[in-house]
Amino acid sequence: MNTSLITVIITAYNRKEFLEDAIKSAINQTLPRKYYEIIVVKNFFDEKIDNIISKNNIKSIFCDSPNQGEHLAAALKEANGNILSFLDDDDMFTKDKLEIVYSTFQREDIVFHRNRRTFVNEKNKIIGKDRPYPPFEAKGSDPISLRKLINRGMGVNSSTMSIRRRALDAIDVDRFRRMRLAVDSLYFVAALLQGGTLVYDPRPLTLFRVHGSQSFVNTGSIDAYARRRCDSAKKFVSDYGELMKIAGGTPYEVAVKPLLVRSKVVSAVFCPSESKPTMREIAYLLRRQNMYLDHPQDFFLILGLAAACVFPLLRGLAIRVEYELARASRRK
Repeated sequence: MNTSLITVIITAYNRKEFLEDAIKSAINQTLPRKYYEIIVVKNFFDEKIDNIISKNNIKSIFCDSPNQGEHLAAALKEANGNILSFLDDDDMFTKDKLEIVYSTFQREDIVFHRNRRTFVNEKNKIIGKDRPYPPFEAKGSDPISLRKLINRGMGVNSSTMSIRRRALDAIDVDRFRRMRLAVDSLYFVAALLQGGTLVYDPRPLTLFRVHGSQSFVNTGSIDAYARRRCDSAKKFVSDYGELMKIAGGTPYEVAVKPLLVRSKVVSAVFCPSESKPTMREIAYLLRRQNMYLDHPQDFFLILGLAAACVFPLLRGLAIRVEYELARASRRK
């Protein structure tokens, strides 16, 4: 394994319309190509995309599993790099992203790097940016640093993340193969467990694409919205349950447990047949929820969903309120 090589892992499942942009953004970097390789994991064949892959010396892996953890496991088998940078099929890197990642990881103590995002639409027009924070790095071994890392959104969006490979190699591959959606949380937790330095970089090195297929609101009716929310909540409950097996009993379970309980709350509201979280879990969530809030209204939304868990008569109202808030957010 090359200790200074970066492996860029691009994953795509049942979606190809933005993949060409993602691949080209990884190819057109200021960092010389000898310092990084590209692996594309997808579940389809496409003549144009496959030609780009072939002509640019990119490794292509076919993986038909819907689990993102399976895509990661398949890529790791072929990866030669000691540093892993992730890119979703609908996102892009800025031209200097890998040069900055390469420079950052020259420090051996650094195990994880997460950068800020620029938001773009389907036509690559800039529509906003993440909230800026000052540059920050910490080992996360004390509660104040860990809280700050969580508040910086360090566990959100794989396309903003780079990690030293040894952090993932320390986790049983069969455990993360079962991860369906929450691989970004997996990368964050793996880095914390390594005990190295995690870096928040305020430079917007990732172009995060906002488009129709991301939004449950685009399903049309409130019933369709509720069905999709139910399906995704159950997957997240499963994923965070797996992550608790990895982080549970460590100081870093606080990076997972509130997300698990929140997913249980959502699942209980949108999937009436699912078991409800306990009152102790709900109380824990409300105490910890401020570590994950982007907007004050998020707390009241979670509070409303939690109330609907306790008082089923509120379920319809809670679903309607969340649906209307999601529609308003999407319009904005």
